[in-house]
Amino acid sequence: MTTKEILFKYVFINKYIWYLALSNIFIYVIRYGVISWVPTYLKQAKGFSSNSSTWAYFAFEASAIFGTLLSGWVSDKFFKAHRAPVSIVFMLIVCCGVLSYWLIPTGYTFFCYLALMVVGFSIYGPILLVNVHAMDLVTKKAAGTAVGLVGLFGYVGGAVIASAIMGIIVDHFGWNGGFALLILSCILAIFFLALTWNAKNIEAPKKKQESIFSPDNVEKTLSIEPGSALGEEEIK
Repeated sequence: MTTKEILFKYVFINKYIWYLALSNIFIYVIRYGVISWVPTYLKQAKGFSSNSSTWAYFAFEASAIFGTLLSGWVSDKFFKAHRAPVSIVFMLIVCCGVLSYWLIPTGYTFFCYLALMVVGFSIYGPILLVNVHAMDLVTKKAAGTAVGLVGLFGYVGGAVIASAIMGIIVDHFGWNGGFALLILSCILAIFFLALTWNAKNIEAPKKKQESIFSPDNVEKTLSIEPGSALGEEEIK
């Protein structure tokens, strides 16, 4: 098969790749919807100072490191590279974190930090696993395009909804409207991830191999640019 035929067969007409792309939109809505609005929301709704808001932002990002590594290790160790169940569990944790971040009363600074850390810890797991799942579902020659397509949907769709549309909703319906959008995004992300539950890895390993979540492989996976074409290695 030519490269073009491989791309159409394994990427462009693969329903599971499109489910992952759609789920990635809503995962990124939550990521950007929380982190982009941290300073504004905490100052307006929770009475935080600028310095406290900065620390909250740091807490969100710092906790992401541990969640990313744990999600990959769990999916390899306990689910035999079955990504969907782990992604869904992490998204349920995200939903709980977002609800807590929304409903914690003013004055409970520590619990706001904790809620943000829960969201940061859990949201980056699905971000990584969606990309890895896309790689699992296609051949090596199509892996770059699959991950690029899924990433493009997340970055573009998620950024637009989380920035422009969420801003409009907050202006018209207040923060309750904004958080309703985030909770809806959690539900939709879980829905589309669930549709990939029975998807089979196209090249299941025949023998024990190095985990894709080794430090080198995690860095390589996260460094793939959204919308990128196949890497030189992949098309050789």
